[in-house]
Amino acid sequence: GLGSLRRAASINAEYMGEEFLGEAKQASTLDTEDKTLIYTNWGVQGWQQFGHPRRKRPLHSVILDDGVAEMILRDIQEFRDSSQWYIDRGNPYRRGYLLHGTPGSGKSSFISALAGEIGYSICVLSLGRHGLTDDQLDHALSQVPQNRSFYWKILTMHLWRGDQQRMDSR
Repeated sequence: GLGSLRRAASINAEYMGEEFLGEAKQASTLDTEDKTLIYTNWGVQGWQQFGHPRRKRPLHSVILDDGVAEMILRDIQEFRDSSQWYIDRGNPYRRGYLLHGTPGSGKSSFISALAGEIGYSICVLSLGRHGLTDDQLDHALSQVPQNRSFYWKILTMHLWRGDQQRMDSR
C-alpha cells in the first residue's frame, strides 16, 4: 500500500542521496587535487576556507639559498615518519619553522610551495586580530585541522617592522 510505497521512496532517496554525496565528494576531490586550500580562523566560528583553492606552486619556483628547501623538505619527511617516537614519549607531535627575511624575500611563496609539495593546506591566523586573547589563540591552535601547515603571517611582519625601526633609529 501507501506505506510500502513511502518506505521504497525513502530507501530510494537515501540511496540516491548517498550516491549523490559520493559523486559530489569525488568531484570536489578532483577539483582540489592539484590545488592548495587556504583557511583562516574566524574566532568562535573556527577555521573556514578562504577564497578558492589555488593552483599548487612548484617548490623549484621559489628562489632560496642552495639546499634550504631540500633540507626543510627532508626534515618534514623525517618528522612525518617519526610520529610513533612522539607518541611513545607522550610528547606533542608538532613541528615549527621560523622563516625570516625582508618583505618580498619569498617567505609566503615558500610556504605556499612547501604546502603544495607535501599536500597540506595552509591555515592563516592573524596575531594582530583585535581582542585576540591567549585562550582564543590556544583554542584556535587546538582546532587546526589535521594535515595542515600553519602560518603566522603577522608574526613575521611584526618582527620585520621591529627590525626596521631599530635600524632606522641608528
